[in-house]
Amino acid sequence: ASILGLFSFFPRRMLVRQSKLRGQQGAKAIDLYYESAYMTCMETGLFSARKTVSLARFAKESLSSRSSDEIRLVGVLILGNLLHENRETNSSQELGTKIIRSKKTLSTLICMLGWQDTRLNAARVIAHLADRLTIAEIPGMLKLLSSLLDAGNDLLADQETSVHIVSSNGGNAGSQYTDEQLVGEHAQDKQGGCYWVHRCWKRMKDKWSVLDELPLTPQDSLPILGMVILEKLAHDPDNCVEIAKSTYLSSKIIGLISYSTGCENSNYEQQRAVI
Repeated sequence: ASILGLFSFFPRRMLVRQSKLRGQQGAKAIDLYYESAYMTCMETGLFSARKTVSLARFAKESLSSRSSDEIRLVGVLILGNLLHENRETNSSQELGTKIIRSKKTLSTLICMLGWQDTRLNAARVIAHLADRLTIAEIPGMLKLLSSLLDAGNDLLADQETSVHIVSSNGGNAGSQYTDEQLVGEHAQDKQGGCYWVHRCWKRMKDKWSVLDELPLTPQDSLPILGMVILEKLAHDPDNCVEIAKSTYLSSKIIGLISYSTGCENSNYEQQRAVI
């Protein structure tokens, strides 16, 4: 499908929906995956490339030091989505094992906790893997986790920076016209062909358009994700020793316990979740 170029639009959109990716970021992620698959096909041949162009492998390899920031951002987005949507399956466990065994991939993910445009997605990935990680084997991990606890309460500040991966065509072929515009243009004449055209267009749009991004919840804030990671790490007694040594981290955790009942409602639920 990647070789057919223009005709790959439909399988690309289908893959976006099957992978539960959302928004322009999700659409752009699959577009970049198809570009990578196409280049691999040209270099190694179609039949040989089929064994090496899986979505999971593309996401994992995109975290290499040679990749651009755009590709890394796409890679961590796909990894987080694959781990979340398939968290109870063997494929998710296998993917997590591959990430943990690759010191380069794991170290890149940890470093991304300090990058403004990737830290939210990186924290989500690490939260899935934390109960299988050993702090002593990952230098600097606790300091970066500490930075998550300092991120504050503003969920909007935790949003991923999407400017780097916005598709030039908007990433959503079905969003150029709204249903209301179609109604205005065709007047929805049920006795004629306009109503039928409108219904067909709406069905096509629903099937091939990209799903809207879900709004962030309090559980998506960086302090909460940081606490989730620490909680999972603490299941290992050796990790507990390392956490206890980091007095600056312990003081921040204690500080998060206190909150004011008179705070704004928008922050109250998040503070309860942190506690």
